[in-house]
Amino acid sequence: MKRSEDIIGAFRTVTEANRKMLSSINTDAIQRANNMISVAINSSKLCGLPFEVNEYSNLKEKVSGVFSNTYLNSIDTSIFPKRMINDIAGIQAAVAVIGNITDMTSMLRGVESSLAIADIDGCVNVVQDALNKNTLKIQDFAFLKNSKIVEVFKDVGNVLSLPQGFVSDINSINKSAVIKVMNNDNDISFRIDSHKFVDNSSGNTVTIGEMNSICAAEDVLEGISDDEKFSETELMDFMAFLDSCPMMAMYNDVGKKIFNIIKKFNKTISFDKKSYYHCRARSNSEPPFVWEQMKAAPYGFTFPGRYNHAGQSYFYFADTKDGAEKEVGKHMSETDRKIKTLQTVELGVRGEANLIDLSAKNMRGLNTFLRYIRFSLKNDKSSRPRVYLIPSFVSECCRQCNIDGIKYYGGKDYSNYVTWSDGYYNFIRNV
Repeated sequence: MKRSEDIIGAFRTVTEANRKMLSSINTDAIQRANNMISVAINSSKLCGLPFEVNEYSNLKEKVSGVFSNTYLNSIDTSIFPKRMINDIAGIQAAVAVIGNITDMTSMLRGVESSLAIADIDGCVNVVQDALNKNTLKIQDFAFLKNSKIVEVFKDVGNVLSLPQGFVSDINSINKSAVIKVMNNDNDISFRIDSHKFVDNSSGNTVTIGEMNSICAAEDVLEGISDDEKFSETELMDFMAFLDSCPMMAMYNDVGKKIFNIIKKFNKTISFDKKSYYHCRARSNSEPPFVWEQMKAAPYGFTFPGRYNHAGQSYFYFADTKDGAEKEVGKHMSETDRKIKTLQTVELGVRGEANLIDLSAKNMRGLNTFLRYIRFSLKNDKSSRPRVYLIPSFVSECCRQCNIDGIKYYGGKDYSNYVTWSDGYYNFIRNV
């Protein structure tokens, strides 16, 4: 029997007397949990810090412990198995934290009241009703992402009917992104049929991949004052604006804010390694490239990249051979892998460059322009991926502000770099 079937079976065997006992116990646990959450949220606000995914996860774990300990100290584990108690506690903790950070929706209230008396069918019904409406409030989407409720129910027939593709949607959104969207004052919902987030005030939509990138960009574009901070709706609307009017970005208020932040930014680095690696793919039938062919492509020949528009000839490289090859491999199709080979060269550097460092995994607390960035192309094969619109505009601002390039996050073991010129590098060897 599947674990989820075990849990649901245990729920359904709870007697009415035990439900009343559980309800009484829950009243005290919910009150203590809410007090704990209020203290944490108020402390975060007093420090002037956003309530982020790490704070959410830590608080949810502590609140889950409040529920679990209350149950374990008060009830017979032969009636309510410990595994069942832990699952109830975890789901209740997610409801309590999300409901306190934002507002309790009708779905969250229904889940809370149903679980308080171990009413599994009542819990399923309120979640099913929300899913059937096709438009989920952001708090409900965040709950379904950050609780075990989908994991518990998804494999059980005739319990919870999940819309086609919904499990994939839940798995694809970053936890940090959905917490960030939920935590800010945004009128955003999720359309289940189109698999997109909707800004209800403007009607603009973004895919899950685009929302992940927008929230990464929001981290990156952390202003030096409250007037320069960005919301998800601002960046969603700015992405839509760039998509329709790419040449008019400086006439947009968000575009002006981004430019002004970069103009004020005064912390840069130069090259931080003795050597780097640059990779290109070539046909199996071609001879190896010489160094001149490994440099930036001629103007007008390039596809759009993270920091370049189509046709712009920038030089991308990494600080490890494996990293350089992984980056090129991300853009190769299965056919490409059969007919092309990767050629990688080790590079030396000469002179100094003025680079912005976006590569750190955690720069929270710096009252500056950037923390870190990780843009993902995913399955967007269009000639102008929307996820590249904002970072490409950022690179244009950097160029105008005499910044020579960007160091940015590649993977856990390497960093990527891009400079507008390839004149800093000399060939060392093929590797």
